[in-house]
Amino acid sequence: MGIDFAQNPFAEELQRINTPNGILNLLQEREEAFIQYRNRNRTLINCFSPAVHILHIFSKKLGDAVSLVSFKTPFLFFIPM
Repeated sequence: MGIDFAQNPFAEELQRINTPNGILNLLQEREEAFIQYRNRNRTLINCFSPAVHILHIFSKKLGDAVSLVSFKTPFLFFIPM
């Protein structure tokens, strides 16, 4: 993805913290930031949800159809003599 985690501000901040509570607080801050980001972009998520749902149903039906084809059926080859 081209992300250098050594240069990531979150990684730098995580390295500076040396207590379990500090790490938990940092993760909770990131969680809150993500929730705010997600809620701002809710319309985009709502637009994609029906398409993802349809693709999920289609892939399940396709998987069911493919599973009906079995390669366990023995192939009999008759060689005339």
